[in-house]
Amino acid sequence: MFLLMMVVFEVILPARLGTYDSFFYSNIHIIWPSGVFGLMLHLFQLCVSRYAFLQDDAKHLNIDNRRLLHVTSFFMFYFNVLLGLFTSMSRLLRSLLVGLIFLGRLDRSVLQRDVEMLDPGK
Repeated sequence: MFLLMMVVFEVILPARLGTYDSFFYSNIHIIWPSGVFGLMLHLFQLCVSRYAFLQDDAKHLNIDNRRLLHVTSFFMFYFNVLLGLFTSMSRLLRSLLVGLIFLGRLDRSVLQRDVEMLDPGK
C-alpha cells in the first residue's frame, strides 16, 4: 500500500497536474543513464556468451574462445558483483514485504502435511 501511494504521489499526480517538481522527476535525469548502461552491459554479456563463447550456435556447452572469455570475465567482474548485490538486496526487500503481508497467517503451517508432523515447533 505504501509503495502504491509513493508511485501515485511521486509519478502519476505530478504528471497529471503538469508540475514536475517531485523527487522522481527532479532526479530521473541523473538516474536513467546508469540503468541504461547496466541493461546494455547485460545484453552484451548475453550476446557474447551465446555467439562468441559457445560452439555450434549454443547447442553444446563447450567453450570455444577461452582467451576472450577470460578477458570478458576480468572486465565484467565489478559489474557482476554490483549486479549481484543489488539483486540480493531487492530479493531481501521483496521477501520482507511478502513476509509482512502474510504475517497475520502465522497460525497456519507452510509445510506440507507429511512434513508438518516432523516440525518440532507447535
